Amino acid sequence: MNQKQIQKKLLAYAYIEKWRKILFKTEPINQKNVAELIEKSYRILDLAEPKIIFCQSPLEAHKHLSEIQPSISDYIRLKGDLISRLDFKLLLKIRCYHAIYPQISTMLFFEAETFLNVAARIYEVLEDCLESQHLWKMIDSELMASSLYDNDLYIEGLKCYCNYEIWNILKPLAEQCPYILSFTDFCIVINRPFELHLDKTNCLHAEGKPAVIFADGFKIYSYHGTTIPEKYGRFQYSQWQTQWLLEENDEDLRMVLIRGIGYERLKQELPEYNCNNWQDCKNLISDILYNLDLFFRLNCLRKPYSSTSNQTYENYHKLTKTRPIQVPKEVSEIDLRGMQIAPNLIILSFKDTVREFDCPEWMQGNYITPDNCAIPIFYGIHKELYYVFGYEEGFSREEKEFSEIWYASEKSEPQICASSLTNLLLTIIECYQTGAYEIGMDEDTGIPYIKQDISKLETIFRKFNPEYLDVWQEIWKAA
Repeated sequence: MNQKQIQKKLLAYAYIEKWRKILFKTEPINQKNVAELIEKSYRILDLAEPKIIFCQSPLEAHKHLSEIQPSISDYIRLKGDLISRLDFKLLLKIRCYHAIYPQISTMLFFEAETFLNVAARIYEVLEDCLESQHLWKMIDSELMASSLYDNDLYIEGLKCYCNYEIWNILKPLAEQCPYILSFTDFCIVINRPFELHLDKTNCLHAEGKPAVIFADGFKIYSYHGTTIPEKYGRFQYSQWQTQWLLEENDEDLRMVLIRGIGYERLKQELPEYNCNNWQDCKNLISDILYNLDLFFRLNCLRKPYSSTSNQTYENYHKLTKTRPIQVPKEVSEIDLRGMQIAPNLIILSFKDTVREFDCPEWMQGNYITPDNCAIPIFYGIHKELYYVFGYEEGFSREEKEFSEIWYASEKSEPQICASSLTNLLLTIIECYQTGAYEIGMDEDTGIPYIKQDISKLETIFRKFNPEYLDVWQEIWKAA
């Protein structure tokens, strides 16, 4: 990446930060200004001035929509239609820029996706009024049009020409009212919440209080992007009762309870609960991969894995047919590709590991051999190796679902560092969501990197890997 490309990448980051602050504002909207902008927008689109309904929350908007019950054909994409009229040449230039700088294009798209995820949680109360999937997709599109990262970057930052008459309406409209439902004859504008809390990955999140509060008292409780009921959300995680896990039937909420309570407390207070329940762990892995995937794409890091991998347990078994092992199911849930997933923790490609048996020379013929079913999955920058053990034919189904993760280096004997890959993934996502791991940007090279806050790590690792905290303390000291 040359200096000019680095400067443009840093400029893109600046515009992302600018719009992040705009879209997550909590000041009330100026109704007079918004009304004028909406009226101008309708006129430019050759539509009659609509009736404008200002609502204090999505709940109030729900009441209006229930009374009016508009048809799908009445819905219009106000901001989207304005964008399409900015200028055809500008849109072509934007597409060309996306082709030249795909990393920046990806970063802008997934930043818009984070806003869409937040807005979708806020709009959830409207779903029974907007039962049509087609209408919901149109609203999704409208919300994306609130995220003018790319248009603002090209027009204001890179001085691209456009239809400024439209831009001078579209930009303040997106700035001042991100939550809007526009129909042919009327337009519903939902005021901003006066409280909005996010985690470090920009997911709705707050502990012991609502993540979102509107002026009329409507509130949303959320755990790292998952909406949760008040009966859980109003308590600190230390007050969450392990017994709730036995009573909760909703899979998503069970995942939240497991993560909020942590394995340390579960084993102490509810020893009869099976922490290695495969269905629960499979859902946890899927949720973690989705969130990590979004976060890594957003921060311009190469996509490390996919929650929609085409790998299956059977496909992995084919890869290992030359060795007398079967792969733990939790490993087969991830399409592992060479990528740094955490500070000093880089994923080995499973295919390369099996086919080439790639591991440091000091390990070969010592701890890991082609005969002992060991499968390297991570390595560290100081040649440390993290590996799991496969299972020989004939082992029971339950024993093939999980495997402890072992750690070894030139200076230490092999020892277990995590009770399972699932536990380690839980630890890693919690580190990103709480800021123990953060993405930095080298201003000289424009290359992102992962940094860590050691002071936050111990609490998180104790929560999900309590038996092996001492091992990780040794690893951190050696790094």
